[in-house]
Amino acid sequence: MRRFSLTDRYRHRLHFFPMLLPLVEIVPLLLAGVGALATAAGTLWHRRRAVMIAGFVIGVIGFTGAGAAIYLRTPDKIVRHDGTKEIAPETYARAIHYAARTNPRAAAPMETFDGIFTVQVKNPLLSTPVISNGVLVVGTYKNTAEGFDIATGEWLWTLPQAEPVFTIGKGAENIVYVGEGLHHTRAAMLSALDMLSAKVLWQRQFLGHIESPPAVSPDASRLFLPTGGGGLWSVRAADGGVIWHAPVGHTDATPLLAGKTLYAAAQPDEDVPQSVFYALDAETGTVKWQVPLQGQPWGAPVLSADGARIITTTGRGQIGVKRDTDRGWALALSPADGKILWQVDLPHMAIDPGDYLPAHDLALFTLKNGDIVALDGKTGALRWQAKVGTEFMAAAIFIDRGADKPPLVAATSADGVFTIRDGLSGKELRRRAVLTGASGAPVAEGDRIYVTVPYRIYAFGGIGGL
Repeated sequence: MRRFSLTDRYRHRLHFFPMLLPLVEIVPLLLAGVGALATAAGTLWHRRRAVMIAGFVIGVIGFTGAGAAIYLRTPDKIVRHDGTKEIAPETYARAIHYAARTNPRAAAPMETFDGIFTVQVKNPLLSTPVISNGVLVVGTYKNTAEGFDIATGEWLWTLPQAEPVFTIGKGAENIVYVGEGLHHTRAAMLSALDMLSAKVLWQRQFLGHIESPPAVSPDASRLFLPTGGGGLWSVRAADGGVIWHAPVGHTDATPLLAGKTLYAAAQPDEDVPQSVFYALDAETGTVKWQVPLQGQPWGAPVLSADGARIITTTGRGQIGVKRDTDRGWALALSPADGKILWQVDLPHMAIDPGDYLPAHDLALFTLKNGDIVALDGKTGALRWQAKVGTEFMAAAIFIDRGADKPPLVAATSADGVFTIRDGLSGKELRRRAVLTGASGAPVAEGDRIYVTVPYRIYAFGGIGGL
């Protein structure tokens, strides 16, 4: 449901829900069609032995290529039957190292907001990055996870994967989770990566795709992972071993773990644009209660500061595809029974995951049409709304700077606008032009903030002084 361009080459390939058929899915059909046409032409048109033989050979090649393409994209028997498979250590991918990172100590604050570096990268960047141990980790369209030095932007290493990497998530201490897959992916790998050595600790493959990072339990012992049409899985953080599986339907957003309950929305029938919001026992995966919601399950749920509301979004539409039927809703539900406490129509469809600022009970939603809205977490009332660009493909983020300074909001629009705003009023504080096609949110650490677009990484400093 997302699009990216060279500028537009890749923008038509990223999908969250089953609306468009990606090009990769019709390649086998195209090959078969070419083969059939060649055979027919050779037989019916020229009626010559040599042409008939050539047509037959081309037809066989076409059908063979189609069969091979289908076979290579089909998950193996274990994954098809069990929905998941542990990967043997001897087959783990190994990172290719290019350079050693610099000392990861905190950078000195800058007096004024300004650019620090801009680097061009080889592979088009796809995911929202994370920062761990002085390394900016980001996934690419070219089936890799890559690490860059946050001080200099230097390319440190690359980790080959089998599918595009849209998901990078942080775990405990030095662990980063790498998730494969876009909507057309049939089987996706989750890898636990030790950031001190860029070494894979374990890998597990799931039927489906991984478009959001797992939720991590407070003691960092368990992960709760959405796998698209594969449903929800709970696995051990230590080794990826399965604890339970809940086939609730198509779910792409990171679930919410609150106490002993896991909250998540799913789309049980992919042909019907309606959600079901579930409360599951976090220990067993059994459903405690469920409620239907209108629209597709777009947003990652968050718990309000007082624990009285679960705030999330639903929507109708696709990222990167504009239709008159696009819709979006924000809502709050009771954690006890799923009762809807408030629901408001959004000006457009919201981009997953949204953000929440507990200190101010403020919910932040980034809309596909280029708007950002902030709603009161208690009532759903509009606090502020701002127009940033013509389109968003990635969410805005809150930057909480403590009680002494107001929070900030940072976002990068798909048409090349990077903005920093006052989180309480929406007033724009800084704006910078960047390249188009951003499909990942900015990430901040200390006084610096990093912006990724398909072929660039931008680093800015001085956010503490804004």
